[in-house]
Amino acid sequence: MKYIILVLCSCFSFSAVAQLGLNSGAAAKAAGMGDASVSSMDINAVFNNQAGLASMENYGVILDVQRRYGLADLSTFQMGLAKNTKFGTFGLMVSSYGIEAFKDQKVGVNYSRKLMENLYIGGQLNLLSLNLAEFGTATNIGFEVGIIGQVVEGLFVSAHVTNPKSISLTEDNDLETRFRIGLLYIPSKKIEIQAEADKILDEKIGFKVGIQYNVINNLYLRVGANSQPSKVGFGFGYRVSNKLQLDASYSFHQQLGYSPGISVSWNPQN
Repeated sequence: MKYIILVLCSCFSFSAVAQLGLNSGAAAKAAGMGDASVSSMDINAVFNNQAGLASMENYGVILDVQRRYGLADLSTFQMGLAKNTKFGTFGLMVSSYGIEAFKDQKVGVNYSRKLMENLYIGGQLNLLSLNLAEFGTATNIGFEVGIIGQVVEGLFVSAHVTNPKSISLTEDNDLETRFRIGLLYIPSKKIEIQAEADKILDEKIGFKVGIQYNVINNLYLRVGANSQPSKVGFGFGYRVSNKLQLDASYSFHQQLGYSPGISVSWNPQN
């Protein structure tokens, strides 16, 4: 019965904007902003839109853990890293969701670069794996691509597509095509606003919005909302040093409850 409930929760979560490891989830920073993440311009972009990694001047590493609805069996573990070079930015991400009886995993190798001033593009090749204890493991290859451009000072637009062609893992499990478009507005050094539209084929379109406010020195407060699934989130970030940052989030779904998350990132600023 425990595994049946786990699978049912997983299927519900997948139909509601694919919060499974196969598509990777927004890390703690974005989770605190209603999952708005397609316009990320730092190491968090390794999970959401690889184009954002091209804006990095150095390298970055991030570890993220989230417990869906407070259940240990619904935990997601993610790791990402990226390094800027004269040939562009190269990165790697790994995501794992669930337990041995029901586990899906994703390993992605990505590349991004600046095409021209304030225009970035990136893509990722994914190895996808789904394991069901009594049915074995199914694997397939997928890919995603994204772009971010600056319109005017402080305003960026972004777009990202995952699996332009639907991918089958098993006879009854397909990964649908997913489109996202978003805006990032930075009116001052203290405020960051993200808005996003998220569409999975054959599913309702979702809208997300999030705000980050730099309260004092290295402390950031965040709040956001997501329409599909309907939930709200809040969180904070603290810049421990020039290289180390801690982020935490807490989102709430009216039917399924609370989902805490935490990220640790090492991302030198110069």
